[in-house]
Amino acid sequence: MGLANTSVVLYQSIKIGMKWILCAVDEDSSHFSDGPFYVSWYEGKKKQMESVGRYPELALRKTILKRTALAFIAVGTSLGGALLFHRLHLLFVHSTAMHLRLGQSAVNFFQVFCG
Repeated sequence: MGLANTSVVLYQSIKIGMKWILCAVDEDSSHFSDGPFYVSWYEGKKKQMESVGRYPELALRKTILKRTALAFIAVGTSLGGALLFHRLHLLFVHSTAMHLRLGQSAVNFFQVFCG
């Protein structure tokens, strides 16, 4: 069994002239504009893409959450189910705390976590 792909890329949709294009976002940049953001990753050989909102801070947090979730899944394939469940629970608790600091309700968080 090969290693799982845990690469996650954040894109922003930008209009140039009459066309909309997706540009990879430099996550280390201190300047972002509001706009539609998307996160992408691979499941096997198939590229997946999901909308992560219009606000840069939330898009970055969702990108980190997706990256972390894929890393836990990759590790979980070689761990027992109980240990994986415990680690996912810790991820959920930590992510909830991060999200609630943004001032959003816990109900909105479940939409972020569950997709």
